Amino acid sequence: MLDFAREGDTIHVMKVDRLARNTIDALQIADQLSQKGAGLVFHDLGNVDINSDVGRVIYTTISAFAEMERKRILQRCNEGRERAKAEGRHLPFS
Repeated sequence: MLDFAREGDTIHVMKVDRLARNTIDALQIADQLSQKGAGLVFHDLGNVDINSDVGRVIYTTISAFAEMERKRILQRCNEGRERAKAEGRHLPFS
């Protein structure tokens, strides 16, 4: 998508966590699109312009929380696998 984005394009993303896996990647993607003159709209953030000062802060904060939640989900999955393994219910594809 980044390779094909052109000036005047607007990229629509349903949720911030669907674009990038961590905050640094999210900010780099936003910067790349901004440099190309392409817009970026997140439907879960409303009509916030992420290239404005306030929009950038909101985008950064939401990206950080999305990254944290992803890590928490992975941690809970790993804990569940370990518990299942300890109880003899371990599946071979972990």
